[in-house]
Amino acid sequence: MTKNEIRDRIRARRKSLDPNWIRQASGEVQHAASLLPEFQTACLVSCYLAADTEVQTDQIVGNCHQAGKTVCVPWFRKDTGNYEWSILAPETEVGLGPLGIRQPCAIAALPPNSTIDLILVPGLAFDASGRRIGYGGGNYDRLLKAHEVPVRFSVGLAFEFQILDEVPYEPHDMNVDAVVTDHRVLRTAKGLS
Repeated sequence: MTKNEIRDRIRARRKSLDPNWIRQASGEVQHAASLLPEFQTACLVSCYLAADTEVQTDQIVGNCHQAGKTVCVPWFRKDTGNYEWSILAPETEVGLGPLGIRQPCAIAALPPNSTIDLILVPGLAFDASGRRIGYGGGNYDRLLKAHEVPVRFSVGLAFEFQILDEVPYEPHDMNVDAVVTDHRVLRTAKGLS
């Protein structure tokens, strides 16, 4: 199956999900992610602000704030057409960005020389090797590769049905170190080293 065929299949499945099921399964994913040692020790956590049919992240963002962790989220720059990181404080006002994705209404840049201890990554499909199929824009691949803000540990968040035996892979694709679903935690070879 091609990446686009997988995208279409997973999008259709997610579109059919009951909102109550999404909320419950997302709670299980977020709880399991919060128990990861990498989450427990992280000071700076990057997270996405979920769309309706994605694994929700509001609970884990709240957990971060309660624990005194700094949270940053992707913020789209219209002038460059790229995403960069913006701090999401508890009082940050959030709205829809130009691509219809929730983001802070104004950017609050990370301090220079920041390192993201843990990044929580969305995706349409993952496999046990940490390979990921995103939405097709390459935004997270670029964020994970960005040398100006290094990332220590990356975790894909997914519903169990989004885990495939194998996903197509291209040289520019960035793997994650672990994948957390509503049923299990998969640590990749990269995440065990």
